[in-house]
Amino acid sequence: MKLACVFLACLGAACTTTDDRPATWSFISSGIIEPACGTAGCHSQWSQVSGLILDSREAAYKALVMAPAPDGNGPYVVAGSPDQSQLMYLLHGTEIRRMPPDAPLPAADIDLIDAWITAGAKDN
Repeated sequence: MKLACVFLACLGAACTTTDDRPATWSFISSGIIEPACGTAGCHSQWSQVSGLILDSREAAYKALVMAPAPDGNGPYVVAGSPDQSQLMYLLHGTEIRRMPPDAPLPAADIDLIDAWITAGAKDN
């Protein structure tokens, strides 16, 4: 009986997934934002859809965290408040169109961005 319990406990542990990726801007920008959003047809220095340049770490941080959104309602990211960050609404497709339009980001990527915003959206 003990062996069965140990086996089941190990099996349960193996089934759980953890995201070991860091919720840092350096990882999020290079691992998620640049490849998914900073492409030639979307938010690159060549296309600048909605005036956003997201194809470099520095440009993306400035566009998302420091500059006002085109609607004038503040930046896309409100540090510490993912629920007030327009970026999260775009990624979830809530009340407005979903970004990126061709294929939504995986939930784990969106959760990592949420964690970064919650932690203060620092440029680290």
